This record gives sequence, structure tokens and C-alpha cells, in this order.
Amino acid sequence: MPSEAEAEKRKGLMERVLDLFFREGVSSQTMEGIADNIGVSKRTLYKYFPGKELLVDTVITYKLESIEAQVLALQASGKPFLERLIGFFTLIEKAIKPMAHKMLTDIVKNAPWIWPKIDEFRHNRILVHLEALIAEGSDLGYLRGDVNLKLISPLYIAIIEQIGRPEFMAKQSAAPLEVVSTLIKVILGGILSEEGRSHFEGAEKELKSHE
Repeated sequence: MPSEAEAEKRKGLMERVLDLFFREGVSSQTMEGIADNIGVSKRTLYKYFPGKELLVDTVITYKLESIEAQVLALQASGKPFLERLIGFFTLIEKAIKPMAHKMLTDIVKNAPWIWPKIDEFRHNRILVHLEALIAEGSDLGYLRGDVNLKLISPLYIAIIEQIGRPEFMAKQSAAPLEVVSTLIKVILGGILSEEGRSHFEGAEKELKSHE
């Protein structure tokens, strides 16, 4: 079992590799180029990750699991429903945005063997949490009864992925956070019942007070 220092060093390498993948994509990178870009020797990189395929798989798994850990922590926080729902939307936006600029497009086009892992995670380990939140909100009477709530999860993820693309953001005069804030308000404004909307403003203010 690796020591705590070794585990921390490995984690630090994964963070730097992820940052590189966010900026430049995955498919064009070689192990030597990755080592140069993150400021370590090729020997050090191979010590922790014996090959590129393993490296890519490991760092993407690390990123996905860190997203899920944040979602689980939010769900276990004991915060009111609307705070958790808004918090979920915000968390996923922050997680997807840096990947959508370059990495996800590159994976889909040039490294399709990675995509099933991401797609499986998105559907079976992230969307299920949003669906659980939506079911909770429906039970509380906060969501409209005339909306197909099963469509909210996939529609939200698809929209966020499009917002993260640089060609979309380049055409907008608003800052990225304002775009996402508007999206959240549009979605919530469309699915919240009258009772839900009456609680929304207070929940939004409460979240902003902790930022």
C-alpha cells in the first residue's frame, strides 16, 4: 500500500494531467509530452502510470469520482430541498464546464474508447441523484404536476455541455456565470409549482450568503 506522501504525489500528478487535458485534449498527448507539460520526468510519470491508456483511465475516473463525492456530500448536508437542488445544478456546471471546452469533444472524436465510461457515470451515478432530488421535490409539492420531470435530468446535462463549448460562449455578451445563473432560473421557473417558487427566492439568497 502506498504511503500517504506517495498517494498525495500521485494525486497532484493527476490534477496537473487533468488541467492539461482540459486545455489541450487527450488524443494528441504523448507520455513524454505530458511529462514535459506537467513538469516531471518521463521516468516519474511512468512510475505512477505505466502507460497512456492507464493514465487517461485513471485521471478520468479520479475526476468522475470527485464529482460524485461532492454530489453525495451535498445530498447528505441536511440543507433544505431547494438549496440542494440549486447547489446540484451549480456543482455540475462547475464540473462539466472545464471538460466541455476541449476534452469532451476530443474524446468523442478521437478517443471513443473512453466515452462509455463517462456516459455510464453520467447516467448511473450522477443523473440518478438529480432524479432523486426531482422525485423529492415532487413529493414536497414544489414541482409542477403537468411537466414530464423525467426529461429534466438529460435536458439539463445536454444544455450544460453545450454552454461549455467555447464557440457558444464566444457569441454571448454575458459572463459565463451569468449565463448559467439564467439557465438555472429558467429551468426552475419552468418546473417549480407556485409553492416551490415561493420558497425559491429565499433558498437562492441563502446559497449566495455562503459563497
